[in-house]
Amino acid sequence: MSAEYLTVTETPGNKASEEQIARLRYRYHFASLLCREKDVLEAACGADMGLGYLGRIAKKVVGGDIDAKILAFAERHYIGRPNIEVRRFDAHPRV
Repeated sequence: MSAEYLTVTETPGNKASEEQIARLRYRYHFASLLCREKDVLEAACGADMGLGYLGRIAKKVVGGDIDAKILAFAERHYIGRPNIEVRRFDAHPRV
């Protein structure tokens, strides 16, 4: 059973605070320094806020999230982008 994350994550069409935007910018800039021409897995990608950015420099990007409603944004947005794949999965560790 997955939790509902729509109320606590950045999604297209909703306002974001300056702090949220700064965090996104920092996170994906940092990631971009490590993923040039590599295969990248982004667990908990949410609504896709950085997949396209990473997809411009990485060889392939697979973004995944547990929340199907949030992931639907990314699935619609990246149709036809051969190096960006979106999957639903649970990245929580099994204990």
